[in-house]
Order: sequence, then structure tokens, then C-alpha cells
Amino acid sequence: MDYSRSSKQCKVLPLIAAMLTTIGGGMVYADGWDPASKASNIDSIVNTRHNMTMSYLGGASVNMDSSRNDYGEVCVYCHTPHGANSTIGAPLWNRTNPGTSYTLYNKPLTSGQTPTAPGVNSLVCLSCHDGTVAIDSVINMPNRPGLSSYDSTQETTQNDAFLDTWPDNSPTLHAKFGDCMQCHNATNLFAPDFAAFFIDTDLRDDHPVGVSLPDTAIYDFNATTATTGNISFYDTNANGRADSNELRFYNSGEGFEVECASCHNPHGTPVNGTPGGPLIPSFMRVNEQSTLCLTCHNK
Repeated sequence: MDYSRSSKQCKVLPLIAAMLTTIGGGMVYADGWDPASKASNIDSIVNTRHNMTMSYLGGASVNMDSSRNDYGEVCVYCHTPHGANSTIGAPLWNRTNPGTSYTLYNKPLTSGQTPTAPGVNSLVCLSCHDGTVAIDSVINMPNRPGLSSYDSTQETTQNDAFLDTWPDNSPTLHAKFGDCMQCHNATNLFAPDFAAFFIDTDLRDDHPVGVSLPDTAIYDFNATTATTGNISFYDTNANGRADSNELRFYNSGEGFEVECASCHNPHGTPVNGTPGGPLIPSFMRVNEQSTLCLTCHNK
């Protein structure tokens, strides 16, 4: 990943830093889910950092237009009701899927398994977090009368010329995760550090994905308690449904495997299951980290 600053970035970044000085003096510098953060992480995805309109910044969100198209709609950065990406089996997926290759986890696993390529329930997360595609690289923009809002080539290739046709679009960086980190880094006192969330394409230092649940009669793992469709999960409330706070394995064609969405819910999971209240930090499905690990691992 090239972290060098272009001349455009050098002009943009001081503006963003000045804006953050004004609005972000009380921000925390770790994962940012403190109530003092502008992203309050309460009630719904609208109030989390997965809201790429950044409306939680209030009027100051316009200062980020130099880094992404502000489509003004929260869901459109990932989903579209029509013209969804046909190259990936994700629900109504609206993002570019370039077919990125990843360096897989290569440490010994107690079960002797070898991780396979990330499945769809990891690829959707990595479509932002691996830093290869801009956060605003969508196939189908919100309806624009008289203008083309759809580009089929966006399914597999980011077309900046298409993205630049968005109305009221000043020269835009179309930022990828590495670009965001020009400001969101450990040395900037006015913006939270996003380093922990930048996965990159090297997955060797991350929890393995594309790995099935080992034979629980042989290895120290807990068996799932329910299966529905392509999900095998720990049905903690015995209702037969994979609820947002229940860990799960996904079958993308190679059997049930752990993926990013096994532990993370991109839409946010309410603390203690109470709708309308605060969401579990970092989009985790389970509030206590050891509880999360011990759901699968029998230690």
C-alpha cells in the first residue's frame, strides 16, 4: 500500500485536520466508540462509522466531500434495490468486487487445518477494510433524473470517471482505507486512529477465515446448536433463528466456515439485546471479548 501523499491530498488534508480540530477535541483515540465520539454508536447503523454519509458529524460532514461522494443515503454504500453486483453472492450488493487475492493466515492451527480464501461473508467486509476499493465505489448511485446512475463495469473495476459524475462533486479523492489513514493515524491528535481497522490484503496477522469448525469430539471446540439455510450457529436463546448477537459459521460452498461476519455484525448489535440503546463496540456480536472467544473455543 502506497501511503505517499499526492498534491491533491496535501491540499485536502490540512482542511480536514482543521475541521477535526474544531469538532473532535473530545474524541477518543483508540476505537472511538466512546459516547464523546461524534459517532455515538447508539440505536442504529445511522449513528455508527458505517454510515458513510457521515451525517453524525452534522454540518461539518461537508468537509469530508473531498474524500468521498456524499450520496446522502446510508444504505447505498453497500446495498441497492436494483442492479446489484452479479459477481458476488451478497444480498443486493452495490459495491465493486475486484476479485482481490489475499495472503492467508499461515500459522499452525490446533486442528491441523489450512485456511481457504475468504468467503462472501468476509469479502463484503474486506471490500472496504482491505484498502483496495474506495468507500464510495458503488455500481448504482441514488436516482439522478437525466443522468446515468448505473455502470455495470463497476461490478469488478473502480471507474473514477463514473464516480466523478456525482452532482455537486468537487474534485474527490475517492478514498480507500489507506487514504483515510493519512489523517486517522496514531500521530494525529485530532482524529481517532483507524490502524486497527485497516486489514490490508495480508491476513496473516488476523483471525483466520475460511476455516471450518473442527470435529468437536476430537478438538477443543464447542459444537453449534442450530442450523438454518447456509448458517450454523450457537442458538443461545433456543428460538431456532440466527439472531444478531449469536455467533455463526457460513457455508459459501465449502461447508460451514468462520468468516468476518461470524463475530461481527456490520449493522450493529444492541448491548444486552435492547433495541434503541447503545450498540456493542466495534460491531461485535457479543459484548464481552472472552465470552465471544469461548463461544467457539472450549478452553
